[in-house]
Order: sequence, then structure tokens, then C-alpha cells
Amino acid sequence: MLPLQTMPADARAWMAGTAITRWQRKHPMKKFLIPATALMLAVSAVPAMAQDSVVSRGDVAMKPTFEGLVAAMSKTAATIDELLKRQSIAEADIQVVDSKPLLEGKGDEMLKIQLDRNKDSIKQLQDVLAKHPAVEARLKKESASPSVSEVIAAELLDGGKLQLYYRKD
Repeated sequence: MLPLQTMPADARAWMAGTAITRWQRKHPMKKFLIPATALMLAVSAVPAMAQDSVVSRGDVAMKPTFEGLVAAMSKTAATIDELLKRQSIAEADIQVVDSKPLLEGKGDEMLKIQLDRNKDSIKQLQDVLAKHPAVEARLKKESASPSVSEVIAAELLDGGKLQLYYRKD
């Protein structure tokens, strides 16, 4: 940049008329660098804001699916082992899912096959859950008021939460 004395008169008048400081005259690239940095920070924050809006506002962080129910039923033995390791289950850590809406469009036949295939482990799961009073208390808070004997699957979620699937006959 030219020193002020060697600049044309109209350029000196323009610079004097604006709010450009001596620091900005010495470092003209910083006028562009600071806004560009702010723009980059704003652009990088947009995906993070979009991810926040994906989180469900309800009890269940991810919407339960029929496939998730079938997977939970097939992993019942591993879930039982994990539940036996726990001393207690907090009522606040239990999420309850009705399996009826998950069956819409999928058919009841696949569920019957899974129930027949896993009936012994499901009975064992119900026995383990019956030993925890918080499970029965949480189930009674549901509008359908299912019992432990109607639980057909359980899934361990992140954060130590337990998702129970029930089926009312």
C-alpha cells in the first residue's frame, strides 16, 4: 500500500472520510481475513445445528422399527446375560414400545415365527424382568398397562437404557 503522502488526493480524502484506522492501513488483508474466518465458522456450524434437529423429542431417541424388534428378539440371550449383571434397573432408564404399530404392513406371521423360535428365552427374559420392581412400575405407566408377561423383547441402548417391546393379546 502506498504511504498517505504519495496517494492521490481523492484516495486520501476517501480514506480520511472513512473509519479506517492506522492499524487497518498497515494490515489491509485483515479486513478480509476476519470476515472470511467468521464466515467459515458459521458455515461449519450449520451441519451441527441440523444434526441437533434430528433427535427425537420423545422418550425414545431412535424410532423403533420392526427390524429392531426382530433383532432384539434374536439377541434375547445376550440381553439376559447383561441384565443379570445389573444390580438394579432405574425406572427412568426404561423405554416401552408397543409392538402392534411396528407390525403394520409387515405381517404378523414373522413375529409368530420369532415368538415360537425364542419362546424359552423370552420366558427367561420375563422372569429376569419380574425381579426388578421398576420394570413393573414403568409398564403400568403406559396407557395400555402391559404386564411383564407381555414383554416379548428387550434391547439395551446407549447410556444404560433398556427398551422393552410388549405385545398385548
